[in-house]
Amino acid sequence: MATDGMLSTREVADLCRVTTAAVRQWRRRGHITADGLDERGRPLYRQLTAARAEAKTRSKAGRLVSVAPIPAAAAAGTSPAAQAAAVAIAAAAPSRARTAEAA
Repeated sequence: MATDGMLSTREVADLCRVTTAAVRQWRRRGHITADGLDERGRPLYRQLTAARAEAKTRSKAGRLVSVAPIPAAAAAGTSPAAQAAAVAIAAAAPSRARTAEAA
């Protein structure tokens, strides 16, 4: 479990609706960089770092960002850091209306 508002690879994957393998691939490709390490040396990410990586990889693939804030019912079993990250990701993502206007 991540500490101090930092997210583990699993939490980033859950928020971005991708697999943990995808997050590791983002890291290998330079789309996301670890902002710290946990006590076992595993990477930890800030919420904004996850939001930017998610938006960057989705836009590069030509897809709209698909992350939405976690519904309250689903958030009951989610860590506060993961909930806050979902909101940050949704805020960093371009809206469908803005994306359509730009096209």
